[in-house]
Amino acid sequence: MSAQKRPSLIVMARQLRGYKQGDKVRILRGALAGHVYTIHQSSNDWVTFKETRSREVMSKGNVEPESGFSEQELIEAGRVVEKMQKKA
Repeated sequence: MSAQKRPSLIVMARQLRGYKQGDKVRILRGALAGHVYTIHQSSNDWVTFKETRSREVMSKGNVEPESGFSEQELIEAGRVVEKMQKKA
């Protein structure tokens, strides 16, 4: 039995999602939870927003697309999770 926990599909989808400048995202946790912001910059693990003056950096794990994830994104996340399980 593996000591690692299996990541959920939604967590993996958040990690895999690539954002580009101008994308709208909903904040999940913290003081800004529930608000929708526009991406200013994005990397493979962080984002910044146009609406924040100081260009604060936020983890991609704390944001989701405004309209949620597509079925295709969730399927791809499921494939990655399964692949990780086979390697463990």
